[in-house]
Order: sequence, then C-alpha cells, then structure tokens
Amino acid sequence: MPFTTYHIASGLFAGYFLRKKVDWLTLVITTAIVADIEPILMVTGLLRDYPPHGFLHTYLASIPMGAISGFILYLIRSLLSPFMRAFCLNEGNQSLVSYISGGVLGWFLHVLMDSPLYIDIRPFYPLAINPLYGLLDVEILEILYNVMLLCGFTTYIIHFYNSVKHEGISSLLRVGSLSILIGFLISFQGFDIELGFYNKKLAVTGSVLVLIGTYLFLECLFKLRAISFRKATFVLLIIVVVIAALPLQIFPRITLVWIDYLLLVWLLLILVTILVRKSLNIFRLKMFRLRLPVGDLLVASIALAILIVGIFLLLLLLMILISGAYVYEDTFA
Repeated sequence: MPFTTYHIASGLFAGYFLRKKVDWLTLVITTAIVADIEPILMVTGLLRDYPPHGFLHTYLASIPMGAISGFILYLIRSLLSPFMRAFCLNEGNQSLVSYISGGVLGWFLHVLMDSPLYIDIRPFYPLAINPLYGLLDVEILEILYNVMLLCGFTTYIIHFYNSVKHEGISSLLRVGSLSILIGFLISFQGFDIELGFYNKKLAVTGSVLVLIGTYLFLECLFKLRAISFRKATFVLLIIVVVIAALPLQIFPRITLVWIDYLLLVWLLLILVTILVRKSLNIFRLKMFRLRLPVGDLLVASIALAILIVGIFLLLLLLMILISGAYVYEDTFA
C-alpha cells in the first residue's frame, strides 16, 4: 500500500523511540515510499507480469534494500538537512550506521505492516507461504492499524510542539498547520470516492484535529492582535459547522445531495478564508526573493479546491507553514 498514512504514522511512531540511534527521516522515507518500489513500478507500467508484492516485500530483502536506501540518503544528507530541521526530525547522530539502520528498520516495518493484508506477499521468502495473512480478523486488524495511525501522528504532534514551543506565539501557527494537515490525512484515510466517509471514527478524529489546528491558528492571530475575539469566534463556529457535519454522515454513493453539500462547504470555506485573509497576511512566505502573503494564498487555494488543484496548493501551503518558512510583518502595529 504505497504512500498511505498508515506507513507514515508507523514510521513516525517507531522513529520517535529510536531517534537517538537511527536516522528518523530515513526510516520514514523508506517505510512510507521507497519500500513500495514494486507497486510504484507496476502503476507506472515499468514493471509487468510481476506481483505487486514480490521479492522486495520480504524480510530477507529488507536487509540489503534497506541498507542501500539508507546509504543513498546518507549521500544526499546535505540536501535533506533543511527538511529534517524544519520538521524536527533531526535528532540523533548523523553517522552512516544510523542511516543504514533507519533504512533497514523502515523496510522491515513496511513488510511487517503489509504482511497481514495481502495474500501475494511471501514475507518469509524462500518459504512460499504467508502465515501472517488471515491470522487476525479484518475488524481486529482495522482497530490495530487505526491505533497505530493515531499513536504515530499524536506522538509526532507532541514532539513537534515541544521542539518549536520556544519560538513563542508564532509556534502556534506551525503546530496549528501540522494539526490541520494530519487531520486531513486521517479523515481521508477513511474516505472513498463511492462510499464517502465510510469510517466515521477516522473522519471524526481527523475533524477534531482540524478544529484544534484552526483554534491554534486563530489563537496565534488573536495574541498578535491581528483578529478580534468576535471575528475569531465567528470563524471558529463556521469551521465547526463545516467539518463536524461531514463525518457524521455516511454517503452511500455520490448523489446530488452529496454534491450540493460539498458545494455549500466550499462556499463557507471561501467565506472563512476571506474573513481571515487580512489577518493572515501579516505572515509572508519566503520564496526566493518574494514575500507571498499567506492570507491571499489561502484564499486562492480554497477557491481552486473545486478544481482539485487547490487541494494540492493547500497541502503545500500547510507544509511550508509547518516548516516555518515565513516571516512576520506587523502591519497592525
């Protein structure tokens, strides 16, 4: 299962406890992306007549492939360092051993997560069996994986907050952005284009994180005197109405009512972004020599969300805010 939030969360969770010994970012990249090279090659058409989970999805392959992944990431560590610092994943030593260990453990963790789910995996190769498949009921597996999802992301949010809280008020913007981003990821892990939000627990949990992130956003602006208490309360109430209603419904399929509801949500979100646009413009993204106002970018991304491209712009904006790549200009002074 390439690029799923379960792999990201498991990498964050395991990496947190091993961060003094292994390179945390290497573990996350390997388990969430690199280890799924087989399905990726199949989707792109570069690999044919080959099972989605072949030899590379084995514990035996995790040793050489994880070591190679770690070694490659070690060679480009200077390029990864800014990302590691920005997302607070730079703890521990930076030795070659830590990178290789992170790669091997990340690959092993990926195989471990996939083994109970797919019948075509042969994790104990050269044995042609998968004793882990069907070992637990689907319902139990779902619970275990959802617990891992929540533990991984919750652990990382707490770690991130503890790492940036010394920045003062502006840290609320970074932590709030992280909470909103993870809330989106968790909510849409339980979303299907035909079934809608079929997993209420994930949808509700994700919505709570989005609410928390929005509150931190508004608290940051309020403490900087960029928004009034009345406007902040009004904005928060709109967000509550928008995101709390969605996961409380199960849409059996895409219907006119479903589409009308999403259009209403979209219009309300545009209203919210317009209300906070001027307040958020005190923060400007540092892009080369440009200083791009955050409020204007947020309005543009939400407005374009109906064309899908806006969703990617919003995720990118949140990632930049999480990294702290912005400056504060007190235009309200």
